[in-house]
Amino acid sequence: MAMAWLGLWFIHSQQVFAEGAVSVIDDTGATVSLAQAAQRIISLSPHATELLFAVGAGTQIVGAVGYSDYPAAAKTLPRIGSANRLDAEKIILLKPDLIVAWHSGNTLQDMKTLSRFNIPVFYSEPRKLDDIATNMDRLGRLTGHTKQASAKAKGFKKRLREIDGENENKSRVSIFFQLWRQPLMTVNGEHIISDVMTRCNARNVFEELPGLTPTVSREAVIERKPEVIVATDVALDELKKDWGSYNQIPAVRSGNYFVLSADLLHRQGPRLIRGVEQFCQAINSARVPDR
Repeated sequence: MAMAWLGLWFIHSQQVFAEGAVSVIDDTGATVSLAQAAQRIISLSPHATELLFAVGAGTQIVGAVGYSDYPAAAKTLPRIGSANRLDAEKIILLKPDLIVAWHSGNTLQDMKTLSRFNIPVFYSEPRKLDDIATNMDRLGRLTGHTKQASAKAKGFKKRLREIDGENENKSRVSIFFQLWRQPLMTVNGEHIISDVMTRCNARNVFEELPGLTPTVSREAVIERKPEVIVATDVALDELKKDWGSYNQIPAVRSGNYFVLSADLLHRQGPRLIRGVEQFCQAINSARVPDR
């Protein structure tokens, strides 16, 4: 009788495990499997923190990197270092059952150190705007918030389709995006900001360069002749001062300079949709009406 009961208990326990288990694919193509929804989560990037709050898992975050400041509740989370320098000892003491990492932002050495502790890691690296919706769906499943995550993802994709429709028949504009002033840096075609440009029916003049955030020269910018210059790292007066003497550039001749929100454009989270709206609004104001 005892053996029969034990057998029934074992079968039941296996069914419970199967019903609670979840498995998803992260942005590196790796499978992330959990026996049950994560309850103690470490976020290794500000954008991952925003994604987790968006799907309803904010109260399950037990530690986050610096600059995780949105929404307001994120400011009170325990800090476990910066995106490029983690405090592994502090992370382990927080006993996480899931780490959400940033593939291009966290260092290889930090991630190797954490790998010794066999904590499941979901790598978040949206390269296209649609990937943000995919991240929300998958993080929702990993954290037990499938319905809320699905609703957020659908709303995000719906607004993207609307933006596509609003801009598809407008004239195409060439853009130089200034990511950093010194050294002068931009983004290539694989960066999510390049996808933002595409949604606004604009073209990244440095889309073919290797590396997500290549360094470029002023001469190269002059040669590409962008019609618009967009920056996120300086004040508008500084941007005009930096480029105002280069009349060979169409953007300079027409005065098409724009400084947009770094928080909205640099973080691959749900707020990026607002960054897209602002970007498109700026580009629309720079378009020649009869082109």
